[in-house]
Amino acid sequence: MNKQAQKQAHFPNTFLIGIQKAGTTTLNDWLSQHPQVYCYNSLKDIPLFVKFPQPEQLNKRLLLEAPAYSGEVVVLHSAVNYIFFTPNFVIIQSPKNLPVAIVPIKQT
Repeated sequence: MNKQAQKQAHFPNTFLIGIQKAGTTTLNDWLSQHPQVYCYNSLKDIPLFVKFPQPEQLNKRLLLEAPAYSGEVVVLHSAVNYIFFTPNFVIIQSPKNLPVAIVPIKQT
């Protein structure tokens, strides 16, 4: 088994869900500049848990990201298409009418 297969990626613990032309990309870019936020930028708008349904598949793909995760508190994933997969998420309405998802994910 190679070294990369033995590593565990840090799965997103915070999701930004928007709709087309609502500023999701801009908000993602702003949030990703914070030193405590790690963002999988090359995976923006890819429904990770649909495209990679098995944890091993998702782990393998996340490990390919550069720059690598370096201990940030928030691991952010942003996508406009998560709005179409609402049964998997708890959706709340923010004061500005932007959908916000709260997805409890246990980090190991």
